[in-house]
Amino acid sequence: MDEKDKKIQELTAELRHKKRLCATYQEQLTSFMKVVEEHNEKLSTKIHLVVNNLKEFESIDEVLHQTAANHVSG
Repeated sequence: MDEKDKKIQELTAELRHKKRLCATYQEQLTSFMKVVEEHNEKLSTKIHLVVNNLKEFESIDEVLHQTAANHVSG
């Protein structure tokens, strides 16, 4: 085998190795993005619950203030 063939073989092996590395990194990145998305969904759900709780609290607080105002003026 001459020098050119050896170099082609070396470069082909290196390319194959780099493609495997790229595929591995892509799998890891996809997995990481899935975890981030799941975490994001959980946070979104928690935030939604907090907002609903605050709205409920504001409604209750408003009713209590109206009741207190009615007792004072009544």
